[in-house]
Amino acid sequence: MTNEFWQNHPVVVLTGAAYPLLFCSQFLKKMEQKGLLVSKPLVLLPSTIDVSEFESRLSQTFLGSSVCYWLGEITGRLDKKMTRMLEILSTYTGPHQVLLFLPTETKVPNNFWNKRSEPACIMLPDTVDRSDFEALAAFVGQAPVVHNQLLDDLFAVTSTLPLDTACMMNEYLLLISAGQRDQFRALLPQVIEPSRSLYSLASAYFARDSKSLYETWHDISQQYPDMFWLVFWSEQFWQAYHAITFLRQHDFAKARKVGYRLPIAFTKYAWKQFTPHELKAAYQFLYTADYRLKRGSSFAVFDLLYSNHFTGVFAKQS
Repeated sequence: MTNEFWQNHPVVVLTGAAYPLLFCSQFLKKMEQKGLLVSKPLVLLPSTIDVSEFESRLSQTFLGSSVCYWLGEITGRLDKKMTRMLEILSTYTGPHQVLLFLPTETKVPNNFWNKRSEPACIMLPDTVDRSDFEALAAFVGQAPVVHNQLLDDLFAVTSTLPLDTACMMNEYLLLISAGQRDQFRALLPQVIEPSRSLYSLASAYFARDSKSLYETWHDISQQYPDMFWLVFWSEQFWQAYHAITFLRQHDFAKARKVGYRLPIAFTKYAWKQFTPHELKAAYQFLYTADYRLKRGSSFAVFDLLYSNHFTGVFAKQS
């Protein structure tokens, strides 16, 4: 990005499926270090001010000095105030800089992408592979010699990482010396693989993909005790139940907040294939299973859970 880019675009929109808070923080810091921002980013949350103050902040300067405003993430169903603020940004030409994050699912006003003074849009990836990770490290300016060796170990465990996880891992790699590589390699499967496998298991369940679910279940079911799986699935069903409630109200911010451990695909589209009553039935099944397990029952509770799910037993109970 050049000075010309920032001069031609007083409004810059970062967008993606989920808000990568850590990446956005590093992005702003790097742009400031390069002298591409007119000032240190100043947080201006639209939810804390009204439209008239918003317009006033963007139009006035102090002794002719420009300011870089960071609006944070604009989420949820846009009310009249937020819609008006985005309309203001659609034709904004200065004197300040304005940056914000808009989830791709947000329905902006029809005239937001104004052809006459279109805000610049930077699309952020949901996940990064080895090549993207190296580009991220170079962008941040942190890539010691040992870094490539550690990346070999990291991407031998996983092919991709969520964007913010990649930012976090990049910070960790900077603290590891060549002499600690063996220890790092031994810990990686415990750090990366479990969360990835659990995520894959939940994704297959909510996608109603029986083949993928049973394959993943075969690989990891014995890694954890029954009580872990009761807690894991109870949390998934509880979060999904409440996420659906908010998604039906078009309150995407609250849905993401309450469903922070759910697969991304669920909050994007898979939730439409479920009803709260179906998830409540699955949750009730686990409640009963918990009672029986604590009293010595050894029946195949999770095999029955998956069978009831894929044969529509829980859906019929709704």
